[in-house]
Amino acid sequence: MHWWQGATESKTIKAYISQTERFFARLQGTEASINDATVQKYALALLEKGLSHTYVNQAISALKFYFRHVLKQPKSAAYVRPEKESKLPDVLSLNEVMHLLKAVKNPKHKAILYLTYTSGLRVSEVVRLRLEDCDRERKVLKVRQRKGRKDRQTLLSEAAFAVVEQYIGGSSQKTGCFQGRGKAAT
Repeated sequence: MHWWQGATESKTIKAYISQTERFFARLQGTEASINDATVQKYALALLEKGLSHTYVNQAISALKFYFRHVLKQPKSAAYVRPEKESKLPDVLSLNEVMHLLKAVKNPKHKAILYLTYTSGLRVSEVVRLRLEDCDRERKVLKVRQRKGRKDRQTLLSEAAFAVVEQYIGGSSQKTGCFQGRGKAAT
């Protein structure tokens, strides 16, 4: 049985193995003992190199897992972890958004972009939309089983509804608004 078999995700396993290998490669040729202080110094060195806080936190988690499950040291020190970085997202200006929306010629793609932008939807939410989810009278859109398996309502703009209506046309689709590869999205 390998030491990483307690981890559940294959990506996590690969990441933890890589982080642990990098840690030991860095220790090679030094007289440093493997302990909590060494891990903390390693984490600080990674931060000083300019590596992201997420990367450093992953390294700490990998080494903590290694200490607990390989070295059988269930109690390790509480490592000082870097705080999560808070970055503002890049936001397009209104003119940039309008230019983008006008540039799209495919009616299906245009409808998807309009709904995504005006209603604040994720792509996975847009592709699951049904016609009955669009309530033009109340100007709301029902989003079913969104992230966290909860339903929610959001705004439905006149412009977005007009583009969706233009895409759907006289179609009597009863399932998904956006057809994909031979079947309707549900």
